[in-house]
Amino acid sequence: LDVRVGRIGRRAAQRFEEVVRVDAEGFGQHSVWREVLLNGPVVLLVHGVCMTSAFFAHNIDALSQSHRVIAVDLRSHGDSPTSATGNTVAQYARDLHDLMVGLDLQDVTAVGWSMGSFVWWDHLRQFGTDRVSRLAVVSQGPADLTRPDWPHGIADPDVLSEYVDAMQSD
Repeated sequence: LDVRVGRIGRRAAQRFEEVVRVDAEGFGQHSVWREVLLNGPVVLLVHGVCMTSAFFAHNIDALSQSHRVIAVDLRSHGDSPTSATGNTVAQYARDLHDLMVGLDLQDVTAVGWSMGSFVWWDHLRQFGTDRVSRLAVVSQGPADLTRPDWPHGIADPDVLSEYVDAMQSD
């Protein structure tokens, strides 16, 4: 894979070694990750939809002072190759699992921003907490749409359907 270093803070860039490995499951064929190689607790950062690991540039600077920081570009995002298949939250979660197995990561602090939170929730559903000890959810409620047990969404499904119809007919 042709991968570029960039879009991270200057201090982290001095310690930042780009790592691309292909494990037995072929994670590197679909996704790219960047890693500040430092001994310490592991923090694994997962970005939101249509975003990249660059979202975490400032966090990488601060976190890398005391942690081993890994930030992924999920398949078809950022510097990862475009993939015709597997562009689902469930597959992204399996990709993360393959990465953690391939790098033998344990006691991971999982950080998900927006859709990245859904990826981590799905990972926990599929694989449990064997490798993940903590989860930080950034800017993501349990649902984007309102429902009886979650009134904080943007709209209920029927209202959203009306919005979509109005946009398509306008």
